[in-house]
Amino acid sequence: MAKYKFPQFETVFDNPTITINGEVGRNIINDAPTNTAFCDILIETPQTSNSSFRLEGSPEPVNWTMEELSIWVNTQLVQYEVI
Repeated sequence: MAKYKFPQFETVFDNPTITINGEVGRNIINDAPTNTAFCDILIETPQTSNSSFRLEGSPEPVNWTMEELSIWVNTQLVQYEVI
């Protein structure tokens, strides 16, 4: 069972349903794309709903298919796991 703590929320999300919902892309600095990507996710549990968070990190997904984006999201979520 996974537990997550995100900086903007006081609560610990216990075994949430996490879906990709919102903006997805990469950061551009001085007209050049970086390899830092972002993805908005929706975090829901029976006690909470409609909690949105933007994951950001490197490297960006291999490609931008939903399958690769889901893998990237799962990799980024590790940093927010509560052990």
